[in-house]
Amino acid sequence: MQNNKLPLEGEIALVTGSAGNGIGRATALTLAHQGADIIVNTRQSIDAAQEVVEQIIEMDRKAIVCKADITSENDIKKMVHEAQSKLGSPTIAVIGPGGKWTPTALTDIQINDWEKNMNAEISPILLLAKELLPEMQSQQHGNIVVIGGYDADNWQVAPEEGPYDYALGKSGRHWLVKTLGRKEASNGISINAVSPGPVHRIPNNLIVDILSNNIEPPMQSTYPSQIDVAQTIAWICSQRHIKGSIINMPGPNPGSVN
Repeated sequence: MQNNKLPLEGEIALVTGSAGNGIGRATALTLAHQGADIIVNTRQSIDAAQEVVEQIIEMDRKAIVCKADITSENDIKKMVHEAQSKLGSPTIAVIGPGGKWTPTALTDIQINDWEKNMNAEISPILLLAKELLPEMQSQQHGNIVVIGGYDADNWQVAPEEGPYDYALGKSGRHWLVKTLGRKEASNGISINAVSPGPVHRIPNNLIVDILSNNIEPPMQSTYPSQIDVAQTIAWICSQRHIKGSIINMPGPNPGSVN
């Protein structure tokens, strides 16, 4: 008998920052295409998030919008509670949005900007882990995927060309992934990072057609597209043996995600 079950059928995925024009939206649609129900998170773009929800519902999946600033502990708690009451506890979390890419000479860096970028990179992982891990541990099942930055651990770019705070934040994400990934492996939880360089943007209106028709995403030079990144995330979420790993997706300018 042929098994037609989709790879992520039965999973509930929280995808942060999934209402924009990049990796988050492509990931929400890709995970839904592979069978998951989706919590579409946005900080403020409610109308755009609702468009994503409607596309997911057309795939015969469930989806809701949850507005939250993922650097706010109070927002995170409210978002997870809302998700649990409407869809169920997330079994997958994809943590995307981080600091801003603002090349600045070391002597010109403003401490407020530095602290804001560090907070944007690190706090979402801490806050979401605190909220999601207990339930994942009790179920002995869960997948957390963090968006890192290619080559951030071996940064050799001057701050005028590539910002130190951005690279340090991505390297910090990698450290947390490796550390938490080892700690939670025995609890049946996979924690990994997908770390692209620059990403070629495919228009939003083409994403569902590319997924539905199994079309190879178009390439621009050596850049992966946001769909390539999303499909890598989906593959990681469909397996249980890769834990605490950094999956690099190089581009010509290491570390940056345009």
